[in-house]
Amino acid sequence: MKCMKTKLIFIIAAIAGLCGGFAGYKKLLNLPQKQRVVTIKDHGERSTATPIHRIASAVSTNTVTNTLAETPWPAFQADERHTGRSVLIGQNNLRPRWILEVNTIVESSVVIGVDGSLYFGAYDSSFYSVTPSGKLRWKFQTRGPVRATAAIARDGTIYFASRDGALYAINNNGVAKWIKVLSEQQIDSSPVIGRDGTIFVGCHDGYLYAINPDGTLKWVSESLGHISASSPAVAKDGTIYIGSYDCNLYALDSNGSIKWKFGTEGGVRTSPSIDDDGTVYAGSRGGILYAIHPDGTLKWKFKARSDIRTTASIAGNDTIVFGSWDGNLYAVSKEGGTLWTYNTGKSIEASASIDGEGNVYFTSLSGHLYVLTPAGELRQKLSTYTFIHGTPVISDDGTVYLTAGTRLLAFGTPLPILEIGIEKTEFATDETVHATIKVNNQEGGDLSLNLKVWAEFVESGRRKIISLEDKLLSITTGVLNFNIPPHPFLQKGGAGLYKLRARLSSPVTGEEVDYKETFFYRYEKGEK
Repeated sequence: MKCMKTKLIFIIAAIAGLCGGFAGYKKLLNLPQKQRVVTIKDHGERSTATPIHRIASAVSTNTVTNTLAETPWPAFQADERHTGRSVLIGQNNLRPRWILEVNTIVESSVVIGVDGSLYFGAYDSSFYSVTPSGKLRWKFQTRGPVRATAAIARDGTIYFASRDGALYAINNNGVAKWIKVLSEQQIDSSPVIGRDGTIFVGCHDGYLYAINPDGTLKWVSESLGHISASSPAVAKDGTIYIGSYDCNLYALDSNGSIKWKFGTEGGVRTSPSIDDDGTVYAGSRGGILYAIHPDGTLKWKFKARSDIRTTASIAGNDTIVFGSWDGNLYAVSKEGGTLWTYNTGKSIEASASIDGEGNVYFTSLSGHLYVLTPAGELRQKLSTYTFIHGTPVISDDGTVYLTAGTRLLAFGTPLPILEIGIEKTEFATDETVHATIKVNNQEGGDLSLNLKVWAEFVESGRRKIISLEDKLLSITTGVLNFNIPPHPFLQKGGAGLYKLRARLSSPVTGEEVDYKETFFYRYEKGEK
């Protein structure tokens, strides 16, 4: 009865969605399902603005097996089994590091590429690439909102799905390798890369698709009811598990044939996760977490007080962690017994992540990021400013990245901040300009950075660029002040508008840490 009720609720929601629609969503028309592949030669330029894309007729011939990348967090819930577990350890005292505002709703979680860049999709029908210091590298335009989380392959290829019904493969410079149109229905399922390089993704049309690394279709399953946001998980033996709103968890073999299906109380919106011994965990809208043997028989079930929308994370200490709409984060043993619960007072929708020490990172609709010890005790509670969240992601330096509302947040050691000081904004042409640069690192730790300071002036249509300072800094906690050394350019110059710029960057990667600029004007004597 509950399953029928779930189906009815979904049908009503679907009708409402069709009536309302998405502002940026455009349907693909006259495209044959499960057949069309579009290959891209160049799909845009690297830019902080929306690039102009063009489609060429080149055909990809890459058939090399390309499995999941070994980055700190290359896919939804960390790996192809959705364990949500990292070997890395988050920083002890997380603090807001930076915030990137993208001005559109972000529901997908962050993944980390082979180049260290951060990747995520958004409701503006764009897929974003961001540096670890929070600078936009590029964004890639699709034909529909991107709610699903991406997957990164060993060669750096980024696979992600859009609500336009297509699977995209792009390079880490923002250029598409190919686009495979799978369906006229939307895709909210996060793709996963199997151990043979096959990319698996579910679709609202009820089918599970298997795609080769070159963008060709490998197979399509028979109908699995209705797949919402459930992402396929791949076991060590190649079995693929996925949940459906038809109140079943499905197991398919590597050829796409159904091995078994397990009936659940309520639809399965969550993604299954797979333990080291092959046990499959899946939560249902009926509020039950199921532990299922690899042969499809029930091992045990755990009843929460409400709907389960999070994927269960598997800690290294034999603990299974998941959140519920009842506001509780539950930790249960591998035998199904309660170990501890933590109540946030608000519903939990995004899945948790677990670091190498067993610490648990998760969010709730309370608008906070929580960090718990392996025993369920609160270590930290940090504001996220919103109720919409992705899964927290742990980087190799202990920084935690999190999509939240219309922002990408970073929690860790705050980065140094640049400040430019100038005594006034107007100077005579023969008057010396006195300027100072301040590097504020009161919240941060020791590091080495490159400081570059330069000035610009446009005269007769030609831009003059004068380097004023370029040095390597050894920064410790505190504030560093620099007086810009005397330079003929600053002692006197022609009348007009000048720009003074300063940049902090990594001496190893060249990545920008902070940038500031200010203006001043020079006037002829007697002009004022």
